[in-house]
Parts: sequence; structure tokens; C-alpha cells
Amino acid sequence: MRIRTDEDYAYRKDVIEGIADFYDANKTKSLISAADDVPRLVDAAQEIIERDDLTHKQRQEIIETISTRHISFEVDVIDGDLKAKARFE
Repeated sequence: MRIRTDEDYAYRKDVIEGIADFYDANKTKSLISAADDVPRLVDAAQEIIERDDLTHKQRQEIIETISTRHISFEVDVIDGDLKAKARFE
């Protein structure tokens, strides 16, 4: 598999090299690790956001802290239960 890093996609090279630095591994292993880790981290974040012992302010602070350029979270009340949902951009 090849990932384009030319012209409009040049930023991808920096992202890929950054994730390799983060994981202290080669680019392939780092991308696979990130692809494996992100869904698990999002699931864990949603569980934390849905905790019923948090105040509204605490929940908002957590959402602001863990949201990224590409992932944000929102909370809905469904049948009296809090449901956190990740939104991907």
C-alpha cells in the first residue's frame, strides 16, 4: 500500500513521521498501532464521558481536553441515559 505525500498531501509525511516518533517504531508498525489504538481510546473516552458521577462542567472539561482536530465528542440524553458519541471530521 502506498500513501500519497505529494502536492496537497505533503502534510501526511509529517503526520506519519510524527506517529513513528511517538511510538518509537518504524512507520508501518506505528500506523498499524495507531489504527488499533484509536478506536479503543475513543470507546474508553465515551465510557468516561457517560459516567453519572460527573457534573456537567466536569463532562464538558473532559470533552474539551480529549477532543482533537479530527475527533470531537457530544453527549445526548436518550431515555434518561447519557450517551456520548464521537464525531469524526
